[in-house]
Formats: sequence, C-alpha cells, structure tokens
Amino acid sequence: MKESVFVPLKEAIPRQYKSKYKRQYDQFRRFVAEPLIRFRRFSLNFRELPPLVNPIFMVGTAKGGTTLLANCMGHHPNICHPTYAHFELSPEWCKLADIDIAALATHKQNCPPLRAEDVTDTIRQNVREGFARLMVEEGGSKNTRFFNKSPHLWNKLPFVHSIFPDAHLLVSSRDIVSSVASLKETWAKQHKLTGVKYYFPIDGKHCWSSIWPNSSAQIEPERTFPGGEVSVLAEYWLRVYTTIEENAPQFDVVFPVHSRDFAENPGLVVSQVHKALNLPDVDYSLPTRLKPSKNQRWREMLTQQEQESLKAFIEANYNQITSLKYADTTVAL
Repeated sequence: MKESVFVPLKEAIPRQYKSKYKRQYDQFRRFVAEPLIRFRRFSLNFRELPPLVNPIFMVGTAKGGTTLLANCMGHHPNICHPTYAHFELSPEWCKLADIDIAALATHKQNCPPLRAEDVTDTIRQNVREGFARLMVEEGGSKNTRFFNKSPHLWNKLPFVHSIFPDAHLLVSSRDIVSSVASLKETWAKQHKLTGVKYYFPIDGKHCWSSIWPNSSAQIEPERTFPGGEVSVLAEYWLRVYTTIEENAPQFDVVFPVHSRDFAENPGLVVSQVHKALNLPDVDYSLPTRLKPSKNQRWREMLTQQEQESLKAFIEANYNQITSLKYADTTVAL
C-alpha cells in the first residue's frame, strides 16, 4: 500500500478543482506538498530504493483517452502515478535516458523512435533508479506499482521494454474520426496559448515535432498544425497504433482500453484493467461526469471538406484500420 501520510495530502484537493481554485492549489503545493517531497528526497540518502516490479506504462495517441484513465488509475492504493512531477514525465525521460521528446515541458523539437539497442547499462540504471526515487518522493513504497502514461512512448516501446522487461502495457484509444477532430482542436488551442506549431514528419516512425516561434525550420504546411490537412492527423493515428501493434507482443501483459467503453461504463472498464494488470479490484474515485456524446462532436469540429478528406483516407486504408487489435476501429463517418 502507499505510505499513509502522503496520500490524503496529495488528494486533499480533487483534480477537478485544481484549475478552478488555482491560487489555493498553488499554495497547497508550495506550503504542504512540496516541503513533504523535499523531506522525502532528503530521506532517500539514508534508505534503500524499492525495486520497480511490473511497472505500468500507458500509451496511445494524443487525445486518445490516456489522461482520463490515468487520473482514475492514480487513485488505486497499489499504484503510484506521479502528479507533482511533470504529468507525463517527459523531462524526466529526457534527463535520465538522454533522449529527445518533443513537448512543451522539454523544449525539445523532435521525437524520434528508439530501439532496444539504444539502451546502455548506464541508461538502464539511471532510469530505473530515477523513477524509483520519484516513486518514493510521491508516496510510493516497495508494494507500489509505478505508473507512467505518455503518448510520447508509442514509438519507443522496444526502448522501454529493454529498461523494464517485466513492464505491463495499457493501450488507450479513441476512434479515428473523433480522435482526429479533437487533436485538430487541441493543436489550435495550444498554438494560441504558446505560439508553438506541430509538424508530423513523413519519415519512419517519428512522432510530432514542435516548431517553436521564430524557428527557421523548413516544413510542409499541409503537415503542420494548426492549418494542416486532417488526413495527416489520421495518418498519425494509424502510424501510432500500427507501431504499437508491431512492438506490443514484447510485453507479457498488454491490455487495450477504448475511451468509448470507458465513458459508457467506467466501473466495468476499470475492473477489467485491474484484472489484466493483476491489481486488487478495489473501489476508488471514478469520474462522475463522462460524456459518451463527446465522440460525436466531430461533426461540429470538422468542416465538410475536412470530413470528405478524412473519409477518403479511411476508405484508402480501411483494411489496415479495421485489422488493428489494440485500437478502437469504429468508423463513424
């Protein structure tokens, strides 16, 4: 079980209130949570780090339902899902493994694929020890499963498996149409807030590149968002789940979760996840306001021309899409 003192402090402010009461939450972090984390960090100099046994990694596309499920899983008493560190641990991965992940928190531009051969003994030791320290800092113990959700790891699964050969894998997905519409909207919002654009490379299994303001990078406008072709967003969805399909069999446990099913019956889906991951099936906080209808909003979010472009992509790749094992292959168009 998680160590007793930290959990009620960590969850004293429900996640849904953190944005509404940002000032109060920031004070809670500054005067309560962060001093406790600093104390735990100091105490690690005098104690042995717990082993990371069967850590859980969750992958999928951006806007593929990973965040909502991760929030729920983080309440399980046998799981440590870091929330006071960077939510997806992208800066931690970059620092500990010396890799590139393109994200706002890392200020990196590229997100290339990684192989098992890219792991050295030093990288393996640094990542395992670094995540063990992080788990203890955030209230975990030797009986806790480390949990990391990251849409950036889909093209790095051989790398992850080489570091954590006993890891379990969750694959979260939304259907291709609603996923494309939601990601188009998200990239537009992010650009408005930060000025960053997002470019999807043609080559290989690369993930999104971040194009920072004043960048001189030469990029194709049709593959750059906001403003790009929606068929490129569909190409991203297909690349992600095709790559996961190729690499997931390395893991002893792989369990797919469809966002549509989770929205309709979160209790059932979470219970199935517990069983697949060999976790005790305990009751804990589940979302009370899930909207299955959100997967139908694509009609409002995509223009008629974009819908036709997306339909053409799906028709051209229909057999490949519907043959995927770990993705929601529902086609709403």
